Amino acid sequence: MKLRSRPTLREKKRYLVFRVVSDGMLLYDNVRNAIYDSVARWLGENETAKADVHIVKNLWDGRARTGFIRCAPKYVDDVRTGMALVHQIGDSRVIIQTLSVSGTIKSAKGKQ
Repeated sequence: MKLRSRPTLREKKRYLVFRVVSDGMLLYDNVRNAIYDSVARWLGENETAKADVHIVKNLWDGRARTGFIRCAPKYVDDVRTGMALVHQIGDSRVIIQTLSVSGTIKSAKGKQ
């Protein structure tokens, strides 16, 4: 039997839907590394750990270049700022746009 934490003790999450504007195809690993590095430089290691930033791998769409990032509600603006500071992934110049912010993946998919 798996023990679950009480709902009041669980950390809340927010999901950011983002789009990467670029000329060519981008691999998930390259996008993930660029976003993590940029957010870590913006927030620092301690605040990045508190922000609980995770890029959801199975929701990355390579053709549409859209993805989802999970973070703590308090750090949504900081994560958006850190993502906006990414200007280059590999050899291609990019722009990362935040499309929407949601409390669940289901509602975030509707806003894509």
